[in-house]
Parts: sequence; structure tokens; C-alpha cells
Amino acid sequence: VSKSVCFRFLTVRLWSCFNLRTLAVPATNGTVGERSVEASCSSTTNLLPTLSTGVTLDRTKFTQIVPMLVVGLACDRQLNKTCEAIRAYFPQFVRIPKLSRTYQDSTGVLRKLMLLQPSPNEVDSSSLPLLKSLNIDVQLDPCPMTEVPDPDRKNASSERNESASLKAIPPDALESVIGPGRINLILSYSNVSFEVALKELLPHHVSPISGFTVMGHVAHFNLKPDALPYRHLIGQLVLDKLPHIRTVIHKAAVIESDYRNFQLDLMAGEPNYVTTVKENNLTFHLDISKVYWNSRLSTEHARIVDRLCSPFIINQSDKPTTIAANEVVVYDVFAGVGPFAIPAARLGCRVFANDLNPDSYQWLLRNVQENRSKKKPMQSISCTNMDGRAFIHQVLLPNYWKTVRSGIPPRRYVTLMNLPALAPDFLDAFVNQSSVPTDVVTSTSDSCASSQTSPLDRLPLDVFCYCFLRRNEESEETIKLRIAKALGATLSVYTPSESAMTSYPKIEAWNLRFVRNVAPYKDMFCAEFQLFLPPLSYEQDNIIDPVTKRPRTDNVT
Repeated sequence: VSKSVCFRFLTVRLWSCFNLRTLAVPATNGTVGERSVEASCSSTTNLLPTLSTGVTLDRTKFTQIVPMLVVGLACDRQLNKTCEAIRAYFPQFVRIPKLSRTYQDSTGVLRKLMLLQPSPNEVDSSSLPLLKSLNIDVQLDPCPMTEVPDPDRKNASSERNESASLKAIPPDALESVIGPGRINLILSYSNVSFEVALKELLPHHVSPISGFTVMGHVAHFNLKPDALPYRHLIGQLVLDKLPHIRTVIHKAAVIESDYRNFQLDLMAGEPNYVTTVKENNLTFHLDISKVYWNSRLSTEHARIVDRLCSPFIINQSDKPTTIAANEVVVYDVFAGVGPFAIPAARLGCRVFANDLNPDSYQWLLRNVQENRSKKKPMQSISCTNMDGRAFIHQVLLPNYWKTVRSGIPPRRYVTLMNLPALAPDFLDAFVNQSSVPTDVVTSTSDSCASSQTSPLDRLPLDVFCYCFLRRNEESEETIKLRIAKALGATLSVYTPSESAMTSYPKIEAWNLRFVRNVAPYKDMFCAEFQLFLPPLSYEQDNIIDPVTKRPRTDNVT
């Protein structure tokens, strides 16, 4: 392992122990100066690297004259194909008005004007073979214009001479162009994209900014250590280039709290963390400083909800079966603000949504109300605020055992466990059923006593358990062992040839699916399997009463 990799790994590990308190907003004049930061750690240290002194956002630096070429494209059936063929010549700038004029060439062909940005050598050459081979009208003389848009011109009598020379005009004057030819555009900071401006301003030793997520008016970055001294400069660029963004933040530490929220570093803008996110035609309100949200999981949210009622195999010997939404029960153990639970409830499923974070719970209740409609009343969702293991013991298992042997039980039970760092460790709660209430055991025992149904015919729980795997260090066997340990099972339960075994807990239809890259050396996966629970011990004498602490529960109706 190289020294640079070891140093970066050590830097990232040390970074996670810091705790951000306050950060000032960058100066409005564009100058990024020093900022005072308070931090708490095992010893008194600075949270983030000191901002580079003298780093300024000089917007005038981006003013430049760029040679362009106005060409004429034939208005025929090949127009779209021609545009695709010359895409490499499209201007690499933003906020440049599109040319809308058309004209007829000397042969009577109707053509549409288009602005291109070839390399300087191609503009100055006597011919452009590629463009001309595509039946494009290319002229290397200055563009004909309706007027000379030069506000600084002192003498209008020189217009005749200027018309024969190559003029420099601002982008707004492009509407004066009436034919093909060469032209010089005066471009400024407003015409440069965020990516180009960032590359121009940051030193060469700084790693490229790979991207960021947008949550309403909030832009969220995960900056690498070498980019942190320039974080306020980056934040100011975002505010300038993305008008709808008002708050720019950086995750200052890894997620380690029980509530899955993280310490924020305000890079630029206003400290307003209450935002609204649109996802899959639903609206979610949240406070990003107090709850967890990841916009990059929107595809995963939609994928799981779509699979709730899609054809699937109930038992290994059966054919795929499609089940109505009202016959599906969904237990969301770590629901957050509801990205899984709310769309499932709108679909018509019976949903039990839980989260330990009281702030997430409050936003969950609000989002349920926000996404209701006359056609989608969502009358069958219950929300609780309790620990995940307590939720499994006091809500999930009692509901499962009461309904699975009822007269008309649901046809599918789905358990969602989206807490990748810890979710597999919560699976032991399904094995230890001693805390299931006595009345559940009694009623279920009576129904089972008169039933000759094989335990293997009992409906399983379709589990979606999210987890992290360290790339190149851990494999599918790692998560199998972790889940087997939590369930008190052995790896043999994953072997298809032994699917007929009667030991419990029984696992079938095992699948480990890649979800997304989380970090350079960490990936997120979803372990999907059918879990057949061990039957309740109906004759046990020492049934433990349910936890005396009453959970915070809302049956949203």
C-alpha cells in the first residue's frame, strides 16, 4: 500500500472524531478569508483545516473573448442526425442564447443558424471537412448582422469598415446575426459552468469534486480532505451557479449517532436546514440537520415499492404470484421520514412504520398527512417512535402471529430494514420471541391446535436487510455469516439442496444485491431472503411480559 493511500486513510479516520459546532457564512464580496471553528474531541483540536488565506473569487478573471462559428444546418429530415454528429462542437459555456433565425442559401435550401465552438485551428483553416461533409453551410468571413452592437464605438461613420472585420459582441447580441460566418463572443463569469469555474479556481493538487446531492434548496457535499480548505469558495460558486440553492453544507463527520443524523459544516448561504424534497411524485418535509435523508436512494425506494405487488415466489415450488396491495403487510423497522413507508401506504399496503429518532417520527407524521389525497387516503399506516428491536417484539411479531393464522390472513409480509451499519444485528429479535405478549401466544396456540398445517406452509417474512461491505476485504460470505450469527443459524440454510430442512429459523430465496457505492472502499448491498420464523413455544411457562415502557404510537387515520 502506497504512503499516499495510507495517509489519506489515516486522515479520513481522524476526521470522523471531530464534532462541528459553528461556522461563519462567507463574505458577500466574494473574498474567502479565515473562519473560526469550534470543535470538541478527546483533545482540543481544530475541526477542519484552516481556510487558505488570500483565496478570492475574482469574477473578472473569467471575462474572455472566444472565437465562435455560426453555421447553417439544412432544415430536412437529417437535421437531428446532423446535430448529433456535431455535438462535440457545441459551445462549452452556459447562458448563451440559441440562434432562432433561418435563411435560404444561394441554392434555395432553407437552413437554420447554429452556434459552434471549433478549436481555433479549425476556425482559421480554409476548410472544415467534417462540417462540410454533413451538408453544413460554413463561411469563414465575419457574420453578417443587422447592426453593429458595439456600445463603446465612438464614431458611427466607421460602421462600413467594421462590417468587414471580425467584431466581439456579448451573447445578448447574437439575435442580430442573420447569416453564417465567424464571430467573437465576449463571455464572462456568468457564462462559465460550475464545473469549469471550480476547475479554474482550485489548485491542481486538489482532488476533483465528484458531485453533490440536492435536497430542495440545500446542496450537500462530501468533500475530500484536500478540498476542505476551499469549502467556502466551493459553496459560493454553488450559490452563484445554482439560483435555487440557498444553503450549501458538507458532512463534517461520519454518521455515528443512533439517530443517523450527522454534523454539518455550513459552506455558504443561510443556515436554513428545513427543506422540502420531491421524490417519486411524493413530497417529503425534513430538517436535514436532525434526520437522515439521501436523495441518491430514490431509485432504490422506487424499486422496492414496485416489487411489493410484482410477481414473486411465495414458496420455492410455486410459480410467481401477483398479490393485491391490500393483501401485503409492510413492516418498516427504520422508516426515517417515510421514503419506503409512505409510497407503500399510498399503494394500499398495510404499513407499520417506525423510527427511533423523535424528529424523524414527527416529520414522518407530517409527511403522511402531506401526501394524502381523496384517491389515496392512506388509512392503513401506523407510525411508532421506538427502538427497532422493541418494534420487532412489540409491534411486528404480535401483528404477524395474530394475522398469519387468522381466518383470512394477508398473503405477504415484507420487512424493510434500512440501517446498513447495524440492520443485520437486529435480526436476532426475530429469534428471541419470549417478549411476545401472552394473549398473542394463547390465541395463536388455539388456532394452531386445531390446524394440521405443516410449519413450512406458514407464510414467511420477505426481508430486505441493507448492509455495508468493505470493498476487496469482505464478500457475500461475510454478510451471510453476520446474518447467520444474528439468527442463530448455520450457513447450510442457504444451500438450495437443503431447502426441505425443518430447522428454524429457515431461510430461503437468498439474494445479495448491489445498491450503490458509498465511499471509495465501501459499498451498500441489500440482503433479500424469506425468513420462516421458529414457531412460538406454546407450552412455555415463563413467557416474559411485554416491555412496560409504552411505545409512542400513532395510528394515522
